[in-house]
Amino acid sequence: MRAEKPIRYPDHRAPRMRGEMIKQRRTQKGYTQAHVARLVGMEESSYSRSEGNGSGLDSVEKLCVLAQVLEIDFVELIYIGCPQLESRDALFNRLVHFAAVLRDFS
Repeated sequence: MRAEKPIRYPDHRAPRMRGEMIKQRRTQKGYTQAHVARLVGMEESSYSRSEGNGSGLDSVEKLCVLAQVLEIDFVELIYIGCPQLESRDALFNRLVHFAAVLRDFS
């Protein structure tokens, strides 16, 4: 297997862009921060930071649940702020590769 290059986020705006997307979707759905935080399994203050500066979403599990709750495409949620990737498909392929490596590792 060919070694994949690690995914990097050189754009320092990426977390804030992700936070803005999450906030916009939450408000479109009419949810409060407290409601989404409870569903995702986060403290409301941590969730609030995730909408502000993108911090707080520190696990794939939380991102998966958040994507489901807000009906956001998971790959899109991760892709935002990754301009060095040619497309969402490139990120998707890397995620598939990563999942295969994890499966082989376990």
